[in-house]
Amino acid sequence: RRDLVQIVTASGNIRARRLVELSSDISAKVSQLLVKEGDDVQQGDVLLRLDPAQYQAGVARAQAALSQARATQAQAQANLVRTRRDLDRILALRARDSLLVSAQQLDDARTALEVAEAQLRSAEFGVNQAQASLEEAQDRLSKTIIRAPMAGKVTRLNVEEGETVIIGTMNNAGSLILTISDLSLVEAVVQVDETDVPKVALGDSAVVRLDAFPDRVFTGRVTSIGHSA
Repeated sequence: RRDLVQIVTASGNIRARRLVELSSDISAKVSQLLVKEGDDVQQGDVLLRLDPAQYQAGVARAQAALSQARATQAQAQANLVRTRRDLDRILALRARDSLLVSAQQLDDARTALEVAEAQLRSAEFGVNQAQASLEEAQDRLSKTIIRAPMAGKVTRLNVEEGETVIIGTMNNAGSLILTISDLSLVEAVVQVDETDVPKVALGDSAVVRLDAFPDRVFTGRVTSIGHSA
């Protein structure tokens, strides 16, 4: 009496269950590289820095534009106060004596007030636009510092200090900077013969042998089965 085991044998590759390939959202030169291939990193660690000079200038330019927009808003606000006072004086004079103020002068004062109100609204929109441009410039500047999105090991490093990374376009793939892999859980991806697929079920136990460790046997479990040959 003995246990009978049906065995399906297949070859494949070992890979991390979870990995992240990092690319840059901006084009710039690598000014400081803080990791090397094989290093362990924690989530939030600074991996590398890109040259920030161009984007610092963009932030300064956006800040200046915001200051100018706010000055224009203050000027429009003061102009509105002045035109409202002018209209109030004309209305007071007309209430005292209708002959002191003509109808044209009253219409001109009211029109000036409406123009001043429109100019103030335009200035406020200009401030909002300048504020959005500043936030966009600050966001681009923050992207010159690339941090680890998760804890793991640097399993691939494709750049060196002084190289320029580029962003991807519709017809051109961007620069792949590095790959971080979480090696706390690895999986074997194997190509099972089509005739053996019906013999495999989720949850089946598995024995994994690696060429890198010829004297060790690893145990595993079937967690996923592909639906196409």
